Amino acid sequence: MMKEDESELSFKVISCKYADMYEKLGIKELGTVLSCSRDFSFTEGFNPEIELIRTKTIMGGSEYCDFRYVRKACQRDGSSDNNKYKAHISSF
Repeated sequence: MMKEDESELSFKVISCKYADMYEKLGIKELGTVLSCSRDFSFTEGFNPEIELIRTKTIMGGSEYCDFRYVRKACQRDGSSDNNKYKAHISSF
């Protein structure tokens, strides 16, 4: 776990079964489209107030995938004041 607080959850994934599978099938280039890309839509569907930020993926050749889930409200004003966002805790 890289960071975990009321406004952000970030971590690195160092092994990916999806990347392994696409590589074995000889279609690794499709892995990003078919697997990695859906993480963003999944996050938005789960809670539109959370944004996934990812700059590296194993599928793209990196040693790890960096997942950073950030509350959009905290991003806008730079705040992580716990009292201000108590109403959103249950949906995070």
